[in-house]
Amino acid sequence: MAKLQNALMEDVGQYRGRVAGGWLGKNIGGTLGMPYEGSTALLTLSYYDPIPAAPEPNDDFEIQLIWLAMLKERGLRLAPGDFQAYFDRHLSMTIAEYQMAMRNYRDGIASLAGAGFEPATFGL
Repeated sequence: MAKLQNALMEDVGQYRGRVAGGWLGKNIGGTLGMPYEGSTALLTLSYYDPIPAAPEPNDDFEIQLIWLAMLKERGLRLAPGDFQAYFDRHLSMTIAEYQMAMRNYRDGIASLAGAGFEPATFGL
């Protein structure tokens, strides 16, 4: 851990660049893969045509941004209810496990108590 901390302190700019590159790559990957998510067919893709002009909504990326905003606003002292509240307030996904989680939350079922998945609601 100390070695990592020393490396970060030596070149914060490089670390920030790598983190930004990771976020950008995750967003690009989500955008390019989104049209094929849930497909069970064997895909033969040569390139992305047309190349998207802007990022598509991306559940994995957006959830991480919600958690980041929560940490920035609330700090490190978080409770499970904080995650539920931010999820409810900021996420508009209405598919698969997100739809079920939101329904359970609004019905007063705690997140871990209501864990589950309804495959019929998504194309997997």
